[in-house]
Amino acid sequence: LGVKPENLRRLPDRKTVVTFEILPFDAPPRTGYELWLVLQQYFLREDVERELKQGKLKVNPSKGAFDIQLNITKSDAVEHILAAYGLSGDQALGIGDRYHSDLAIIERTAYAAAPQNADPELVEYIKDRQERGYVSPHANGKGVVDILDHLSHNWL
Repeated sequence: LGVKPENLRRLPDRKTVVTFEILPFDAPPRTGYELWLVLQQYFLREDVERELKQGKLKVNPSKGAFDIQLNITKSDAVEHILAAYGLSGDQALGIGDRYHSDLAIIERTAYAAAPQNADPELVEYIKDRQERGYVSPHANGKGVVDILDHLSHNWL
């Protein structure tokens, strides 16, 4: 593929995801998808291949990288947490800022909220919840603190 070993970087800061970036990241010589095809064909360990076939792992290639991660969604995590505490979605608040990844959380909860800097599609989805939806006028962490304040004064 023309990718030298020094131009392939594994990001060690992830706990449940293995990420490989192709350098230079802003203009990689090959895509993450192309690299994954070669690795899959020639270098994939049997145990990893088996876990992929069983659906326990998934691969997400992109322009200049690919991730190998557990095949667990945020929706799965919400269901697990609710079950662990004996709660239902009617008793829960979902907070998110990215439509493509956080909608799964918000769809499982009766109450939905987002910080000011959330994706516009998610903001509209939350606003459609009317009195059970809230979009904070603050971004990021300040938005989450404001959402929790709104929760305590309006929904509890």
